[in-house]
Amino acid sequence: MAPGVSRAFSERLVGDRSSAGGLPGRGPSAPERTRRLKRRRRRLGCYASCVTLRNICAGGAKLAIRDVVATRSVLENPYKFNILEPLAEFGGPDDRRLHIVLHEPEIPGNTGNIGRLCAGTNVWLHLVKPLGFDLDDRYLKRAGLDYWPHVRISLHENFEAIEAIFPRERLHFFTKKTTRAYDQANWTPGSVLVFGKETKGLPPDVRERYEDRCFRIPTTDKVRSLNLSNACAIVLYDAMRQLDWDPLQG
Repeated sequence: MAPGVSRAFSERLVGDRSSAGGLPGRGPSAPERTRRLKRRRRRLGCYASCVTLRNICAGGAKLAIRDVVATRSVLENPYKFNILEPLAEFGGPDDRRLHIVLHEPEIPGNTGNIGRLCAGTNVWLHLVKPLGFDLDDRYLKRAGLDYWPHVRISLHENFEAIEAIFPRERLHFFTKKTTRAYDQANWTPGSVLVFGKETKGLPPDVRERYEDRCFRIPTTDKVRSLNLSNACAIVLYDAMRQLDWDPLQG
């Protein structure tokens, strides 16, 4: 016992530590840590739902009963997203939105970050199979946070499906295997940004067919390439800047 500390106080201190679920002086036990973690996750889930509701009510808008019912599924699962069919206007003169195409993406966290980017920029996300992950992957959902209900996303069986929708002059491909910098791209409303998989990039046959539509992001020789989600953000915001931020208007 430490000098100056009474036995009663020492016993009370030991009792408090033991009641917390752990040994004296060793912190909470494993079951207690698990319970605390579950409580924290529940609080974070409530926070995500509140953030979603706050976004829906942005600007002081009042929700009618039918609006609350319509947002119930979002509040129950803020990570839920729906796969949408491509619109008939895609590739035509009425299509003024920008599009990001991920060709066979492999890392769910990257795709999740890009989904969040698309939600914040009114950009349609297209995923070309095969994917390197399941759409219910927890890392995919976690990276996109509670923004997934606002992401417009379509799935395509192969790249030929993309070519059938968008004309050649709308497509812009990004690869390190070219000398043309991305700031030389001629952006127009309805432009499509195509990125390859993280490990191999775009397929050789695609690069050959669209050699005149390929661009790169300049880097030093210290890295092989940039992170996929970073590359998407760099190019996308340059395209929106050239278009006077018109795509943000939806």
